[in-house]
Amino acid sequence: MEPTVLLDAVNPSGTLRAIVEQTGTTVYLYIQPHPDLAEQYPMRSGWVRNLTAAPGEFDYESMQAGEAPLLPAAHCAHPDGAEPMEEGRLTLVWSEAEDGASLLYDGEIIVIIPGWSLYMENPVTYARDCIAETNNLFPLTADNVLIEQTYKAVDFIGEWNEDSSPWPVTQEYLLGSYEKVFGPHHQYFAIDGGTWPPMALVSFKYQDIYLFLTIGVSQRPMPWVDYLYGDNAPAYRRMELGIAIHQSLGESFAMELAQGIAGIAGMPWRKISWLGEGHTISSAAVKAPYESLILSSALYNGPELPALVMGNDPVNIYWAQPIAQQERESAHAEANGGYQLIEKLIHADINWVITADRKPVA
Repeated sequence: MEPTVLLDAVNPSGTLRAIVEQTGTTVYLYIQPHPDLAEQYPMRSGWVRNLTAAPGEFDYESMQAGEAPLLPAAHCAHPDGAEPMEEGRLTLVWSEAEDGASLLYDGEIIVIIPGWSLYMENPVTYARDCIAETNNLFPLTADNVLIEQTYKAVDFIGEWNEDSSPWPVTQEYLLGSYEKVFGPHHQYFAIDGGTWPPMALVSFKYQDIYLFLTIGVSQRPMPWVDYLYGDNAPAYRRMELGIAIHQSLGESFAMELAQGIAGIAGMPWRKISWLGEGHTISSAAVKAPYESLILSSALYNGPELPALVMGNDPVNIYWAQPIAQQERESAHAEANGGYQLIEKLIHADINWVITADRKPVA
């Protein structure tokens, strides 16, 4: 029997596609990467339910025939098979970082493929109708923290509707926080390309500095961070970006660098990646002998900034400083090389402001 597609949904950034397929014997949830990311990330599959009697052991016969396997009876809440699913009763909820998804039936969570499983050699699935662990499939129990995260994602998406959105409040909060430190903003640029969620870049003329800061990047947690940092992830998963250029370098050059920052802002979700302290990014906006940017909050030694919070997480502001090829290569040569490069920059009295007399330190 040819599979019937009950649900087909793409995440907001267009990087992942979720498909629910029903055959005569099973229902499965699949999460497929965009073709541009297919070599980097695998397709993930999650068992949802059996529709016929479960076998006594693993269904190798279906696997060998290229079909979705039945779950063995000892692991299945409905060993005689459950009812086929109806298309209109299914809902898919993407995780806030857009790297995982939860499947709901009549509003109840029945399957979760967590975002962090994308980065594992053997991705895992949690299913309500699984009653015993097998082959990276786990029971979805009421105490699973992923359930709470799913409902949080539901609330987050629910805030964005035709009648209202959190953007005006977020915009006012972040812009107001910046203006308390750097004075009234000079210019405001939308940098979201008309896509969701809205993001902006604001400029300031602060003392002898052309200064630019993003607004709205921190509305979403970044991919990868939960997997890398576990319980400490809240400290690293939200960010805004800044760049400060001494006026002696000229306003035209400052605007070119600002455009580079604008392009970086959505990168974690476009590439299913993340940005943090000591990360380096190639940029066509910098001038020789520099060819990349390094991001750092540690380089900042300006006036005290307010502690920003978004989604109950602290927000890191990473300032961009151009680096030369040899500096980038030294940062990539060993683990934590980015941190070591930042230490060298600080030791050489290089801080958050880009100046004309900056010399390479590696």
